[in-house]
Amino acid sequence: MSDFTTLPRPFAGAPRVWHGSATTLFSAALAGRWGDPLFSANAIQPLENYAVLVDHYRAEYVRHGHEPGRDYVAAGAGALFIADTTEEAIRQYGPVYDAIVAATNVPGNNTPYRDIHHAVAEGPVLVGTPEQVIEKIQRFHERLGHSLQSISLPTTVPFAQQLEILERFALEVAPVLRRELPTTLWTEADAATRVGDPVAA
Repeated sequence: MSDFTTLPRPFAGAPRVWHGSATTLFSAALAGRWGDPLFSANAIQPLENYAVLVDHYRAEYVRHGHEPGRDYVAAGAGALFIADTTEEAIRQYGPVYDAIVAATNVPGNNTPYRDIHHAVAEGPVLVGTPEQVIEKIQRFHERLGHSLQSISLPTTVPFAQQLEILERFALEVAPVLRRELPTTLWTEADAATRVGDPVAA
């Protein structure tokens, strides 16, 4: 596609384009071809299903001669629910999980997990204590090597509870991940940039 313009124009130059990847090799290969980052759904399937796509992306990235070390990957999580104990997290999130499965468990989108306990133990959902959430993200990072973690709050629980979960993630989970899983995707220079600041060429 060429000879087109988007408005309003990005104030900081061309935006970084992320290619979404969920089930096929095509979008992973496309991201690798153009040297763009890849956003893995990592939502409902076992880890290795998504790892195959990430591996393909990185192989294509190298094959097309792009700059090493900039093959960034992001990963989804299906859901985030933090509580003081695993049992409490599963008790509160279980009905939400069951409703989601009932609404989305259609051909082509079937969950491979027997129940909420199986999904929490082996799937990508981030449900449990802060320590368990950290451990799972680290475990998935060992295979995916992702630099960005996406989280999804359960919108069917009260808004105040959503904010509490988000606050616990920000205060108890994110600092540990930033310290133990550093990345060049987001640096101190980025953190210091404010809207309206001049952007270096």
